[in-house]
Amino acid sequence: MERITSVKNNRVKQLIRLRDSARYRTLSGCFIAEGLRLCTDAVRCGLRPQTLYVTAAFMCRHPEAYEMLTGAAEDCVELAPEVFAKVTDTASPQGVLCVLPILDRQIVLQPAGRYIALVELADPANLGAVSRTAEALGVDGMLVCGGCDICNSKALRSSMGALFRLPVQQVESPQALLSWCKRSGLKTFASTPRDTATPLSVCGCGAGSVLLIGNEANGLSQEIIDACDVQVTIPMAGRAESLNAAAAAAILMYEMMHSEGADGGFNCNCGDG
Repeated sequence: MERITSVKNNRVKQLIRLRDSARYRTLSGCFIAEGLRLCTDAVRCGLRPQTLYVTAAFMCRHPEAYEMLTGAAEDCVELAPEVFAKVTDTASPQGVLCVLPILDRQIVLQPAGRYIALVELADPANLGAVSRTAEALGVDGMLVCGGCDICNSKALRSSMGALFRLPVQQVESPQALLSWCKRSGLKTFASTPRDTATPLSVCGCGAGSVLLIGNEANGLSQEIIDACDVQVTIPMAGRAESLNAAAAAAILMYEMMHSEGADGGFNCNCGDG
């Protein structure tokens, strides 16, 4: 096994670029998953690491996981502790990371499906949290338009592996998303804090629905709201003007998964500001 002891090694430089640059991840066609849980989840979900990077301490502490990961990886490299510290972005690294092929899935939208769409979501922790809730509730898929990268390390950690298991596809633009939904026979529901929007309790969003959640600070644009079939809001008794995007998405997805569906829709206030 190759052992790297210098932070100037080309492999180390590539890892740092993969960690820091969404553009480089796209160009190279790969990304980093770090930590015991994420790495093993990725392998269990059928992803094959291009390269596994470990420290000697990890090999000693987790021999069974190390054996599983090396059995799936095309290549394995040991990093000296000080080198691993250079490439990690976690406070307490576990000494294992893998380079995986980019998450590039193609979703076939089903007429009776239930989907969540994130439009220009900026916080990777929110994206990961939404994916985790979506998978837990049984949402059929997640569509991502702009905003943060689904292979961002913070998004992956926040998802707790859900981004490996939930069908996720990046879409070029909200306009392309809405056209795709219309061709697939799906009804689109825009989330907004407007008083004129349909309350969540009577929105009737169920099978055959796509729920759009907007940017944390600005929500969905007026153009997208107007282009959706329905606007929905979450009635709030307190003085808060809005909910965190991930919290609002969780409430809305729960309603979507427990509704039979009906004419009508909903628009929720899901901005952070």
